[in-house]
Amino acid sequence: IKEENEPKFYSEKEEYLNRMLTLRENEEIDRNKVLSKLVEMQYVRNDYDFKRGTFRVRGDILEIIPTYQRTTGYRIEFFGDIVDSIRTFDVLTQRSITNLSEASISCVSEFSLASDKLEYVIQKLNEVLNEKISNELKENIKKDIEYIQNGILDNLADKYFNLLVNSP
Repeated sequence: IKEENEPKFYSEKEEYLNRMLTLRENEEIDRNKVLSKLVEMQYVRNDYDFKRGTFRVRGDILEIIPTYQRTTGYRIEFFGDIVDSIRTFDVLTQRSITNLSEASISCVSEFSLASDKLEYVIQKLNEVLNEKISNELKENIKKDIEYIQNGILDNLADKYFNLLVNSP
Protein backbone atom coordinates (compact mmCIF):
# COMPACT_ATOMS: atom_id res chain seq x y z
CA ILE A 1 0.00 0.00 0.00
CA LYS A 2 1.42 3.34 -1.06
CA GLU A 3 1.01 6.08 1.50
CA GLU A 4 -0.01 9.53 0.32
CA ASN A 5 3.08 11.29 1.70
CA GLU A 6 5.58 8.72 0.50
CA PRO A 7 8.39 10.47 -1.44
CA LYS A 8 7.97 9.87 -5.17
CA PHE A 9 11.65 10.35 -5.99
CA TYR A 10 12.41 6.86 -4.76
CA SER A 11 11.97 4.52 -7.66
CA GLU A 12 8.76 2.61 -7.82
CA LYS A 13 9.18 -1.18 -7.85
CA GLU A 14 8.70 -1.50 -11.63
CA GLU A 15 10.94 1.47 -12.33
CA TYR A 16 13.61 0.06 -10.01
CA LEU A 17 13.46 -3.36 -11.65
CA ASN A 18 13.68 -1.78 -15.12
CA ARG A 19 16.83 0.03 -14.02
CA MET A 20 18.49 -3.21 -12.87
CA LEU A 21 20.79 -5.19 -15.10
CA THR A 22 20.24 -8.94 -15.09
CA LEU A 23 22.61 -11.11 -17.08
CA ARG A 24 22.13 -14.83 -17.63
CA GLU A 25 24.61 -17.44 -18.73
CA ASN A 26 24.27 -18.27 -22.47
CA GLU A 27 22.14 -15.15 -23.01
CA GLU A 28 22.70 -13.24 -26.24
CA ILE A 29 23.17 -9.55 -25.51
CA ASP A 30 25.18 -6.79 -27.14
CA ARG A 31 28.19 -6.17 -24.88
CA ASN A 32 28.22 -2.46 -25.75
CA LYS A 33 24.58 -2.20 -24.62
CA VAL A 34 25.58 -3.78 -21.32
CA LEU A 35 28.35 -1.19 -20.90
CA SER A 36 25.93 1.64 -21.75
CA LYS A 37 23.40 0.28 -19.27
CA LEU A 38 26.05 0.25 -16.53
CA VAL A 39 26.86 3.90 -17.23
CA GLU A 40 23.12 4.72 -17.18
CA MET A 41 23.00 2.98 -13.79
CA GLN A 42 25.73 5.42 -12.65
CA TYR A 43 28.61 2.93 -12.63
CA VAL A 44 31.94 4.45 -13.63
CA ARG A 45 34.35 2.70 -15.96
CA ASN A 46 37.70 2.70 -14.24
CA ASP A 47 40.51 0.35 -15.19
CA TYR A 48 42.93 1.68 -12.57
CA ASP A 49 41.08 2.53 -9.36
CA PHE A 50 38.76 -0.46 -9.22
CA LYS A 51 36.35 -0.06 -6.30
CA ARG A 52 32.65 -0.20 -5.40
CA GLY A 53 30.45 1.40 -8.04
CA THR A 54 32.94 0.85 -10.86
CA PHE A 55 33.45 -1.58 -13.71
CA ARG A 56 36.30 -2.45 -16.01
CA VAL A 57 36.69 -4.27 -19.28
CA ARG A 58 39.61 -6.48 -20.23
CA GLY A 59 39.11 -8.00 -23.65
CA ASP A 60 35.96 -10.13 -23.44
CA ILE A 61 35.80 -9.95 -19.65
CA LEU A 62 33.65 -7.42 -17.81
CA GLU A 63 34.19 -7.00 -14.07
CA ILE A 64 31.76 -5.08 -11.87
CA ILE A 65 31.90 -4.20 -8.19
CA PRO A 66 28.37 -3.27 -7.11
CA THR A 67 28.02 -0.65 -4.40
CA TYR A 68 26.39 -3.20 -2.12
CA GLN A 69 29.45 -5.50 -2.21
CA ARG A 70 32.66 -4.93 -0.27
CA THR A 71 34.79 -7.97 -0.92
CA THR A 72 33.33 -9.57 -4.04
CA GLY A 73 32.42 -8.54 -7.55
CA TYR A 74 30.99 -10.07 -10.69
CA ARG A 75 33.15 -11.32 -13.54
CA ILE A 76 31.18 -11.74 -16.77
CA GLU A 77 32.93 -13.37 -19.69
CA PHE A 78 31.58 -12.82 -23.20
CA PHE A 79 32.07 -14.88 -26.32
CA GLY A 80 31.03 -12.34 -28.94
CA ASP A 81 27.58 -11.24 -27.79
CA ILE A 82 26.94 -14.37 -25.73
CA VAL A 83 27.36 -14.35 -21.96
CA ASP A 84 29.76 -17.28 -21.69
CA SER A 85 30.14 -17.37 -17.91
CA ILE A 86 29.29 -15.44 -14.76
CA ARG A 87 31.37 -15.75 -11.62
CA THR A 88 31.84 -13.95 -8.37
CA PHE A 89 35.42 -13.06 -7.54
CA ASP A 90 37.40 -11.84 -4.57
CA VAL A 91 38.24 -8.17 -5.10
CA LEU A 92 41.52 -8.41 -3.20
CA THR A 93 42.96 -11.64 -4.65
CA GLN A 94 41.12 -11.47 -8.01
CA ARG A 95 40.38 -15.21 -7.72
CA SER A 96 37.05 -16.60 -8.86
CA ILE A 97 34.78 -17.83 -6.06
CA THR A 98 31.48 -19.14 -7.42
CA ASN A 99 30.00 -19.88 -10.84
CA LEU A 100 26.53 -18.37 -11.30
CA SER A 101 23.79 -18.93 -13.84
CA GLU A 102 22.70 -15.28 -13.54
CA ALA A 103 23.59 -12.01 -11.85
CA SER A 104 21.34 -9.05 -11.06
CA ILE A 105 23.02 -5.71 -10.52
CA SER A 106 21.20 -2.69 -9.11
CA CYS A 107 21.90 0.99 -9.66
CA VAL A 108 24.68 2.77 -7.86
CA SER A 109 22.28 5.33 -6.40
CA GLU A 110 18.83 4.98 -4.92
CA PHE A 111 18.08 8.30 -6.59
CA SER A 112 17.99 6.73 -9.99
CA LEU A 113 14.97 8.23 -11.70
CA ALA A 114 13.14 7.59 -14.92
CA SER A 115 14.06 9.97 -17.70
CA ASP A 116 10.59 11.60 -17.75
CA LYS A 117 10.98 12.62 -14.10
CA LEU A 118 14.45 14.00 -14.79
CA GLU A 119 13.11 15.96 -17.77
CA TYR A 120 10.43 17.44 -15.52
CA VAL A 121 13.01 18.63 -12.97
CA ILE A 122 15.22 20.07 -15.73
CA GLN A 123 12.21 21.84 -17.26
CA LYS A 124 11.32 23.43 -13.92
CA LEU A 125 14.92 24.52 -13.33
CA ASN A 126 15.05 26.08 -16.81
CA GLU A 127 11.89 28.02 -15.93
CA VAL A 128 13.68 29.38 -12.85
CA LEU A 129 16.59 30.45 -15.07
CA ASN A 130 14.17 32.69 -17.01
CA GLU A 131 13.21 34.53 -13.85
CA LYS A 132 15.08 37.56 -12.51
CA ILE A 133 17.70 35.94 -10.30
CA SER A 134 21.34 36.68 -9.55
CA ASN A 135 24.05 35.56 -11.96
CA GLU A 136 25.57 33.43 -9.21
CA LEU A 137 22.30 31.55 -8.69
CA LYS A 138 21.90 31.12 -12.47
CA GLU A 139 25.39 29.58 -12.69
CA ASN A 140 24.64 27.23 -9.81
CA ILE A 141 21.38 26.09 -11.41
CA LYS A 142 23.12 25.58 -14.77
CA LYS A 143 25.71 23.37 -13.05
CA ASP A 144 22.95 21.43 -11.30
CA ILE A 145 21.15 20.88 -14.61
CA GLU A 146 24.40 19.55 -16.07
CA TYR A 147 24.79 17.16 -13.11
CA ILE A 148 21.22 15.94 -13.51
CA GLN A 149 21.71 15.42 -17.25
CA ASN A 150 24.76 13.30 -16.41
CA GLY A 151 22.81 11.27 -13.85
CA ILE A 152 24.53 12.67 -10.76
CA LEU A 153 21.66 13.07 -8.30
CA ASP A 154 22.88 12.11 -4.83
CA ASN A 155 23.95 15.59 -3.77
CA LEU A 156 20.94 17.26 -5.38
CA ALA A 157 18.11 15.21 -3.90
CA ASP A 158 17.79 17.34 -0.77
CA LYS A 159 18.25 20.57 -2.70
CA TYR A 160 15.42 19.85 -5.15
CA PHE A 161 13.25 17.70 -2.91
CA ASN A 162 10.07 19.66 -3.65
CA LEU A 163 10.53 19.31 -7.42
CA LEU A 164 11.22 15.61 -7.09
CA VAL A 165 8.22 14.98 -4.85
CA ASN A 166 5.90 16.97 -7.12
CA SER A 167 7.13 15.46 -10.38
CA PRO A 168 4.44 13.71 -12.41
